[in-house]
Amino acid sequence: MLETKDLVAGYGAMPILHGLSLQVAAGEYVGVLGHNGMGKTTLLRTLIGHVSLMAGSIAFDGRDITALPPNRRARLRIGYVPQGREIFPALTVRENLTMGALSGAEKRADIVTEVLEDFPRLIPLLDRNGGALSGGEQQLLAIARCLCGKPRIMLLDEPTEGIQPSIIDEIVDLLQALRKREALSIVLVEQNLDFIHALSDRVLIIHRGEITQTLEPEHLADPEVVSEFVGMTA
Repeated sequence: MLETKDLVAGYGAMPILHGLSLQVAAGEYVGVLGHNGMGKTTLLRTLIGHVSLMAGSIAFDGRDITALPPNRRARLRIGYVPQGREIFPALTVRENLTMGALSGAEKRADIVTEVLEDFPRLIPLLDRNGGALSGGEQQLLAIARCLCGKPRIMLLDEPTEGIQPSIIDEIVDLLQALRKREALSIVLVEQNLDFIHALSDRVLIIHRGEITQTLEPEHLADPEVVSEFVGMTA
């Protein structure tokens, strides 16, 4: 479904990604691990078109999207949940979700209601401003907003950062349910080893802007493997 070849990308004249290549199949959940500053967020931002390529190519569903701007990629149903959530704090929960629906390829009036079936915690908060929610509630809102765009692939950047364990468990349950019900692919950048182990079909290790190895999720239970990734949490 998604394929990159030899990506070189960064900020200004300084590349962060150095010839990075990867493939994600339809319905596959792929984790990405690496130290801070190794290019994880830059990779996701390059995939959605927020960071310009210096070299390489990106294909989605067999189509070359290297030159497409972010709005065109979104309409191809590439969804993104950024680190820090970036919800609209002055808009209500309902308005945030409506914004997500408007940015997607499908513009049906019932999309928000449909998505909310998977987010019962948000229903009593629909008229509350996003900025008044807890960090965990904001993360649920950010994921729900993305799903209102009906993505075929969702790029998740550090979704467990700064949120309580009970909501982390909710997110795991939600994404596992989506896996069974829909042909959704996910690229998951995460530091929480339990979380990435619970969801990933395979785990890519990124180092200095390149994918250096692929791990089976069960390898994350090996202390010797984990010790190579300082700063990650189980």
